[in-house]
Amino acid sequence: MLNVIVIDDEPMSVNRLTGLLNKTGMVKVVCGFTDPEEALLSRVAGNIDIAFVDIEMPTMTGLVLAEKLQEQNPGLEVVMVTAHDHYALEAFQAHAVGYLLKPVALEAVIRQLEKMNQKRVSRNYSTETMLLTIQTFGQFQCFTDNGKPDYFSWRTAKAKELLAFLHYHQGSPVSRDVILENLWPDMALDRAVKNFHATNYYLRETLKKRNMDHLLERKNGTYRLKWEEVMSDESTYIEAVTKMVKGKCSVEILENILKLHKYTYCGHDDYRWADDRRNHYESMYLRALDTLSEILDDIDDDKRRLHILLEMAKQDPYNEKVHEQIIEVHLKTKHIEAARQHFDHLEKLFKEELGIEVPSHLRQKIRNA
Repeated sequence: MLNVIVIDDEPMSVNRLTGLLNKTGMVKVVCGFTDPEEALLSRVAGNIDIAFVDIEMPTMTGLVLAEKLQEQNPGLEVVMVTAHDHYALEAFQAHAVGYLLKPVALEAVIRQLEKMNQKRVSRNYSTETMLLTIQTFGQFQCFTDNGKPDYFSWRTAKAKELLAFLHYHQGSPVSRDVILENLWPDMALDRAVKNFHATNYYLRETLKKRNMDHLLERKNGTYRLKWEEVMSDESTYIEAVTKMVKGKCSVEILENILKLHKYTYCGHDDYRWADDRRNHYESMYLRALDTLSEILDDIDDDKRRLHILLEMAKQDPYNEKVHEQIIEVHLKTKHIEAARQHFDHLEKLFKEELGIEVPSHLRQKIRNA
């Protein structure tokens, strides 16, 4: 049997709803509170399943109380109770699973409990818990994999962006204000707050459908994605780049960096808040290309090295050193015509784009070929 509490600043309302809940025979009312602060200090929320909370209370609104109770118990389900039906949207934005209108009728309580019980049964009989996998390079995507990827669909683009932003912070808590500044930078504060609550609700519902809502943690006004319980291409990239920076390089590690960075970080979605990270990862990508080129040069693997150099020139088209190395590889492998064609391309590029001449020593190399 589920354990519940009732919180309402009116004692008669607490007694009435407690009596209705007891009549259903479906739950056990652990206690009732008329003071929301007292309910928080008792920390009883940590051991209950459902809280029935009045929205309009003088010292603390039910919307705020619901958020604080769920910080104590992330798995707690909240049913909002009010005399005014215009609070319905706010109730659901506060992550409520239900909404009862005063004066509460027994039939309404039974319907609400039956609906909640059906959802619990559905979750219990769902397939085994899957690992959330996040793709950050290219298009930001989330999926589970049980033989083939099962990609998430999103209620709104902002719900996806909120998850991307929390993932960007790699497990560190993020305040609501920081989220508002980055996801709704040009919106009035009151409107941005409403958008945030709705977006947060949609995100949790998306994760809840896959029994993954525990991955979002809310505490002391901050929000966090449990990075340690998520698999992502970004964490794999960071691990490989760290080895490269520490000098623990191998062709395999470097090629893994190149494979992961086939597309830019969140490049498809073009999130403005990701620009610094995107630029940093691109610099690491160029460093991996350069390091791999040197290794391939040492082992005389000219074919693979030429491929790497051409990619470097694509990423950094005005890098004179890279173009010189491309020409040198062509000359070394006796592809004289290819060397001349690349020189012609470089000469045109420098003249049209930069208004400068190709260095004379490169021109001399082509003449001597």
